[in-house]
Amino acid sequence: MKFCEEVNLEIVPSIDITTDVAELCDVIAQIKEYLDLFKGFKFLNIGPRLSSLLTCMEDKNPFSLDSNQYMMLCSYLYHNGDEETISELEKFDNYILMEYGLKSGADFGSKSKNLYKSGRPFFYCVGSSNWNSFLGCPDGCLYNINDAKKRQEFDQALGFLLCNFNGSINRNPFAFNLNSILMFSGLSWNTKIDLPKVKQSLPLVMVNHGLISDKDGEIAKCMLELGHIETYLSRIASNSNDYSDLPFDEGSIFTRLLYNPDEIDLDSLDKHIFKKTLFQLRAQHSKLKSLIAVPVNSLFKEVLISTEITLHLLKFLIGLYNTGVKQPSSSHKAVGLHVINIGVANLNQTLRTDLANKLLILKQEYMSLLGEIYFYESVEEYMNNYFVKLIDKLLVDQDEANLVDLVNMKLIRHGGDNNEDKNFRLRSFSQSSVQSSYFVQSSQDEKS
Repeated sequence: MKFCEEVNLEIVPSIDITTDVAELCDVIAQIKEYLDLFKGFKFLNIGPRLSSLLTCMEDKNPFSLDSNQYMMLCSYLYHNGDEETISELEKFDNYILMEYGLKSGADFGSKSKNLYKSGRPFFYCVGSSNWNSFLGCPDGCLYNINDAKKRQEFDQALGFLLCNFNGSINRNPFAFNLNSILMFSGLSWNTKIDLPKVKQSLPLVMVNHGLISDKDGEIAKCMLELGHIETYLSRIASNSNDYSDLPFDEGSIFTRLLYNPDEIDLDSLDKHIFKKTLFQLRAQHSKLKSLIAVPVNSLFKEVLISTEITLHLLKFLIGLYNTGVKQPSSSHKAVGLHVINIGVANLNQTLRTDLANKLLILKQEYMSLLGEIYFYESVEEYMNNYFVKLIDKLLVDQDEANLVDLVNMKLIRHGGDNNEDKNFRLRSFSQSSVQSSYFVQSSQDEKS
């Protein structure tokens, strides 16, 4: 909050509903309770499902907003320029339309054409591109912000909103969004700077402008490099030649290793790529450990544990690759793929057991840390859906006597049976019918 205030950014609460909600009255109490956490907010961002539901209601102020508070409605419903659809907006007292560009390469120009013609006020909603990754995606975020910045002078958007979502596949560490906020604030103020110069100067900017305090600048630079590493390997694996369409719908390479390792195409990878990536990842991990002091900020500790997890997942990927490499033959010319993914079940027992042991240890540490930062139910669901699934897959047909803690094996794997402290946790909105988050916003009016 303090950082946002210093650079004239503000926190914007955001809400949406799940598909099983048919009537707004079913969740209105939860929404108002959530909004009470953000005293004095000027803008309320409303997602696509809830925006659609609001247009069917007669109540022009369903959330009891003050006269100086504005609803930011998703603009997807108004892309076709239909006058009848657009006229439904007239019943609302205060609103602004939001033009989403959640991935790099978003065509803001064509999507906002009818909004510009209609004269309705609208913002660009720019994605941080960090979701469904372990280490963030600064390249996707930077290109997305730059695309919106270039279109603003033509389309007369009133401002920008930076959004981050947890992702349907993997919840990314929130700390990586701090770098996104820094990029967003810089490019919002200085819209004339070109992209090559931004990429060249960004590491130095990170060092000179700490995210939480001045000494955190080196950590920010380290996090920037970690994001580059994950994006680089993900692009190679997906045969992507540029920085468009980031983040990938299927998630980053490390995320895919966590939830669906058997389906990863290995043919675009080689030993030189692995050697380069492993060297860089180890170097940044060592640097990060030396920078993080005691007592450790929980946000940065999450980055450190995420980096340790990706190190083990990278070794796991290398194991999949080495096992599936086609052996050279002198008798005939090699044809077809040079490597195939033989699947986790066909890896040797030592590799599987070793990775399972390390993930079990990290899972315990990670779950304990996440419980301090996030709602317990969200953490438990995340761990059981992804970490436990991979661990169980690694342990198929294996002797549990090989594991580090045989006595507590079931307890460790499934999160334990001790529910005493759960009664003292706040309920997660992501576990209810209301989805929530918060964003940062920069208005063009504030610049002047």
